[in-house]
Amino acid sequence: PTAGGSANDSLSDPTALGSGGGGGYGSGSGGVLGGAGGGAVIVSVGGTLALNGLIEADGASVIGLAQTHGGGGAGGTVNITAATLSGSGTLRADGGAGGSGSSYSGGGGGGGAIALNGVACPFNGTLAASGGSAGGTGAVAGSTGTWSPAPTGFAAASIGSSSITWNWSASCGATGYRVAAASDTTNVSALV
Repeated sequence: PTAGGSANDSLSDPTALGSGGGGGYGSGSGGVLGGAGGGAVIVSVGGTLALNGLIEADGASVIGLAQTHGGGGAGGTVNITAATLSGSGTLRADGGAGGSGSSYSGGGGGGGAIALNGVACPFNGTLAASGGSAGGTGAVAGSTGTWSPAPTGFAAASIGSSSITWNWSASCGATGYRVAAASDTTNVSALV
C-alpha cells in the first residue's frame, strides 16, 4: 500500500502546511501523484471572532482515473487567536482519502492541527481534524490530527479497586474525550 501524509507541526502554535500524499502507480501513466496537503489558515482577532461558517485547511483526496493509487494529502493548519470565539461554525483540517485501484490502494492523509489560543469560549461549533479514509484493501487510514488547548486540570478524583473517577476542565469546542490507561503508570495518557 502507498502511505498517505502524516499529521505534523506544533501542538500549541501550528503554522505548517499539510504534507502531500505519497505517489502511486497508475496504469499507462507511469505514476500518479498523491493528494495535495492542506493549507494554513492563521487568524488573529483582537476581540470576538463570530464563526458561523466554515474555516478549512483539508488535505486533498485522490480522485479521478481508475488505477489511481496515491495517498491522500495531510490536513493543514487552522490557528485562531482571539479574545472570544463564538458561533456555531466549523474549524476543519481533515486528511484526504487515499486512491483506490484494482490491485493497490493509497493510504489516507493524516489529520492536521487546530489551535485556539487565548480564546474564551461560548463556541458551539465543530472542530475536526480526522484522518482520511484508506483507498481500499491493504491500505491504512490516516491518523487523527491534533487540537489545542488540551483539557486542563486532568486528575484522578477518586481511585477504587475497580474504577477511577477523572476530573478536568473542558477545552473550547470539545464534544467528547477518550481516556486511555494502562496498569503501568508510566504509560497512562489522555487522548483529546
